[in-house]
Amino acid sequence: MAQISTAISDLVLSVSSFYGAGVIARRYIHAAVGLLVIALAAGVGMIRFLNIAPLHRRNAVISLHTKLSWFATILGIPLIAASFSIKYRSDYGSQLHIISGIAGIMLSILLPKFKDACTHFASTLAILSILLQSFRADNVLAMAGAILYAVASTVIGTVGYLIGYLRIDIFHYFLVVANIAFVRALQ
Repeated sequence: MAQISTAISDLVLSVSSFYGAGVIARRYIHAAVGLLVIALAAGVGMIRFLNIAPLHRRNAVISLHTKLSWFATILGIPLIAASFSIKYRSDYGSQLHIISGIAGIMLSILLPKFKDACTHFASTLAILSILLQSFRADNVLAMAGAILYAVASTVIGTVGYLIGYLRIDIFHYFLVVANIAFVRALQ
């Protein structure tokens, strides 16, 4: 059965992320790639929740969506943080975020029981870095984006309902607004 509201929230996240990537691609390629990974995950999520894949491909679509969503978390968010480090002239910070994402992927493959810890470490480091660097630079939009990401992942979550709405839908819309704030903050 199709989950239309989630397909729509994934569509909005995908389109806004693709658009944001296009807006900042010339100046901040790392963030553009991070947003493209998020857009791709959301696009596959839209196909998943519309339930339009042929029956024999549904499990493959679900698996692909799960993997892309993980990839967006462990590498997409650190790539966005790397661009903020570049914006604030911190070469060390940009390299740290890229390495944290790549190392997290490698460790997750080699030691699967640490996959969640690696994912949380890389994405949390990235969001905290954006928040702290943006605070020092008085970049309110970037701070708002980081706070929205933190609230989406720690308070909203993706399972169940909140005030009568699916948490996954609220989560997606928080990410939409956060990504827009990040793009505007990088312009």
